[in-house]
Amino acid sequence: MPKYRVLEKSYIGNAIREAGEVVEYDGKPGKALELIPEAEPAAEKAEGEDKGKGKKSKAEKAEGDTGAA
Repeated sequence: MPKYRVLEKSYIGNAIREAGEVVEYDGKPGKALELIPEAEPAAEKAEGEDKGKGKKSKAEKAEGDTGAA
C-alpha cells in the first residue's frame, strides 16, 4: 500500500492525523497527502550495482586485443 506524508491536519482512515505523520492509504489522495516514493529493496539495489563489474563487453575485449597504447 502506498505511503504518504500528511501535509496538514486531516481526517484519514477514521483517525485525525497531524502534519508530518506518515500514513499508508489505499484511496484517492487529496491535497493534504504527499506520496513518499518507495525505495528499492537493498537486495535488488546491490544486485543492480554488481551487474557488469569485472566483465568486459565484446567491444571492450576487441579494443584490448589491438595492442594500441
